[in-house]
Amino acid sequence: MKPADKLRSGSTFEDKGIPFLILKAERFQSTSGKRQRAPEITFKVKDLLSGRINETTVKASDLMNDIMLDKQSMQFLYEDGGEYNFMNQETFEQIGLQEEDLDGAVNYLKEE
Repeated sequence: MKPADKLRSGSTFEDKGIPFLILKAERFQSTSGKRQRAPEITFKVKDLLSGRINETTVKASDLMNDIMLDKQSMQFLYEDGGEYNFMNQETFEQIGLQEEDLDGAVNYLKEE
């Protein structure tokens, strides 16, 4: 767990079992009035399960459950009935993803 002010654009965290990617992070601290408010961080985040983009504001000292995601280079093999098949070129492991999982990237895939 990390304080919210330690997370940056490109960081990932989990909230209620849902992984999020931080697209943008902005720090704010109000100095109006006699009392200074605690600094806040506004995050623009992408839900990695549904693809929705939201904004959320938290205190800079709030603890966030940061997570590490593995990125793998995969080769696109073929499309079969709406399932897009990829292969890890190091381990030869193959996986299939549905079109909605690829979030519109199917137009950029090229069979090798």
